Amino acid sequence: MRAQRGLILLLLLLAVFCSTAVSLKCYNCLDPVSSCKINTTCSPNLDSCLYAVAA
Repeated sequence: MRAQRGLILLLLLLAVFCSTAVSLKCYNCLDPVSSCKINTTCSPNLDSCLYAVAA
């Protein structure tokens, strides 16, 4: 019974994480000088993250 609960929990977590991958948000920066605040839904080929800081 305990193994069944663990399996159900694992499947539930996988379902949650797999469904959130579709809702990644991308920033759309038309003017690179202004601050980038416009969120758009990412296209399927844009599925990774990049974090850059310029000082």
